[in-house]
Amino acid sequence: MRLILAHEADFDGWRRAARALALAGVPPAQTEWSVGEAAGGAPEPAAGAFSVPRRLLQLAETVIQAADPERFALLYTLVWRVHGGERQLLDDAADPLMQRLQAMAEAVQRASPAGRLAGLAEEASGCRRCPLWQPATQTVFGHGPATARLMLVGEQPGDMEDLAGKPFVGPAGQLLDRALAEAGIDRSGVYVTNAVKHFKFEPRGRRRIHATPDPGEIEICRFWLDQERALIRPALTLLLGGSAARAVLGRAVTISRERGRPVALAGGRALVTVHPSYLLRLPDEAAAAREYAAFVSDLRAAKTLSE
Repeated sequence: MRLILAHEADFDGWRRAARALALAGVPPAQTEWSVGEAAGGAPEPAAGAFSVPRRLLQLAETVIQAADPERFALLYTLVWRVHGGERQLLDDAADPLMQRLQAMAEAVQRASPAGRLAGLAEEASGCRRCPLWQPATQTVFGHGPATARLMLVGEQPGDMEDLAGKPFVGPAGQLLDRALAEAGIDRSGVYVTNAVKHFKFEPRGRRRIHATPDPGEIEICRFWLDQERALIRPALTLLLGGSAARAVLGRAVTISRERGRPVALAGGRALVTVHPSYLLRLPDEAAAAREYAAFVSDLRAAKTLSE
């Protein structure tokens, strides 16, 4: 029996056909799967109970996106066997069918934006492009979903970020979290990163004091930031401070002059604002409150521009 699906990733069509075939008792060896404009070929759905584990459907949703032309037939074989009583098959890592389907699923996941981003982070963990890696504890790569419409770019990891391996987890990050919440932005949906991925500091006794990255270090580390931006393709990139603005815009920026003015980028826009650490350094309470309110206002504007 020849089954024709509407397109290469026609999961709904495959699912309907697989259900009808299994209920009709058509074994995998008697099926032939292809893709074409005239979809169809499956028998009319027969009456009867049909149930497969959700895990099987989740695996199928991923494997359908693979390039292997045998994926439809192999997935139907899995349905046939599980529907026939081999429920344990999904947990059998030694089964040749499961091994092949899992390999297809892993290949799809690696090729997805999230998979490519994870691969990029792993590659960056061994970065030796500039000397900053030597005294640092580790590379601090970006964090957040590959589908984020809003990207936040800071300067560099601080002491706590260097130890934790994640961006914006120290005092500036805590202030950022509070401001994001006030602006109505869920941080879990935002991609947060830095212009420079290693902590640059000056040792003073047991303390490590932040040192501003120089233009050369920012330029070298653009290798990673450019790839993050190319994978995520955010609608808006919020630039937190001068180093972030230089890294993305490729020039020195005066924050007070360009703050809050959308800047066109390839495939999106950018907005310049202050870095949250600036707010922590303000000694005057009234000035700190005023600047914090302005920062929250910038975040609200970023939210609107990214929607």
